[in-house]
Amino acid sequence: MTQPWLPPALRNPNVITRYHNLIHPTPTTTGCLVWLGALSAQGSGRFWVEQGHVIIAHRFGYALTHGTTTQLQIAHTCDEAWCQNPAHWEQATPAQNTNDWIRRRDHLGNPLRDTRGALGRAKAIRTAARTGTDINAALHAGLPELDLYQTHLPGLD
Repeated sequence: MTQPWLPPALRNPNVITRYHNLIHPTPTTTGCLVWLGALSAQGSGRFWVEQGHVIIAHRFGYALTHGTTTQLQIAHTCDEAWCQNPAHWEQATPAQNTNDWIRRRDHLGNPLRDTRGALGRAKAIRTAARTGTDINAALHAGLPELDLYQTHLPGLD
């Protein structure tokens, strides 16, 4: 069931501007757009739409981009829960999202392998974006040492 406050928010230029102002303008080397606002315990962006109404930032962005809301999950093809790049989002059932996570979590260099956990990773990347330090270095800082020295072999996905 769609929240009744969401459709008007998607038409409100002040809410839309506030959402866009919480996205770092420069993409990472992987094309991700960093969320600068609040984060959930899972590392997703949290967007306060209006008093008392909070939504996962990429759900708001998806609805804004596609002009519609969905009851399905919005999966990140980049595996970065904080990413606000619409090209990195797709609708998925909970089962599809879980299966993708299982399939990709052990790939070398995958964000899901970050030793800081999803929230620790998101905080480090957000901090780098906010302070003007190297965002791409923050992307790699929490990866296991093995990931930094092994090459990914195409076709082993």
